[in-house]
Amino acid sequence: METEAGFSFAERTNESVTKTGFGAASCITNCHNPVRVAADIATKNSEGVDSNGRVPPILLTGTAADRLVISSGMKDLEQKVSKRAKRTFDKYSEMISTEPDTKRIKPSSDTVGGVVAHINKNRSFLASASSSGGLLLKKDGRVGSAATVGAGFYCNRNGLFPFIFIQSKSESWKTIKSNFAATCSGTGEQIILHGSARLACRLGFECIDDLMNDFVSEESIQNDTTKSLGIVRLEKRTDSLLVSFAHTTPGMNIGKVTT
Repeated sequence: METEAGFSFAERTNESVTKTGFGAASCITNCHNPVRVAADIATKNSEGVDSNGRVPPILLTGTAADRLVISSGMKDLEQKVSKRAKRTFDKYSEMISTEPDTKRIKPSSDTVGGVVAHINKNRSFLASASSSGGLLLKKDGRVGSAATVGAGFYCNRNGLFPFIFIQSKSESWKTIKSNFAATCSGTGEQIILHGSARLACRLGFECIDDLMNDFVSEESIQNDTTKSLGIVRLEKRTDSLLVSFAHTTPGMNIGKVTT
């Protein structure tokens, strides 16, 4: 089964060394931890151009991504497919092959994502990740939102590093000490067109509801009957963390881990 994943991070050490990286892998097979592959790509991306002046890629796909999986020791040729997943695959494969125009497949996906903050006096670190097997019976070669930077995953470094300033009609210039990390799930093509994760990390959307309203109003998806987006956003403020989430889908599971 093909899977995809994306990972981004922003960090600052006590020596004021700042670093950001973005990485994604798509159309990889038999990988037991696709996010780790994406994280490896993000780490390389954060190092900047190599000695030959080549810019490190953000996204690897297909055979090149699979070679990275093998070299990273994350290839799992004995990876098992659950009985339930196989039954579902066989059911809808048969439906498409015998009655392609008379039955509609119920949308199904298995995207998971996460946002994380690690803050202490020696190191500040925020990251976001997304991983997905994609839509049920997706087209071969499809790259979804989970592997698209700014769509399925994104983080910025405003609050960890230089502060930025905004001014509204009713406010004087003020310092905004916030940093954001976001991860999204839903209909991948809609999320890509909207750029949901990146927009969630912009100061114009302090309220998550404003972002959801912007999504459903997105001009490029107005012909779609259903508009599906679920989002989790982590905001690192000067002295606190705020996690917010919203979804247009019938449901979305949320979990939290602290150490």
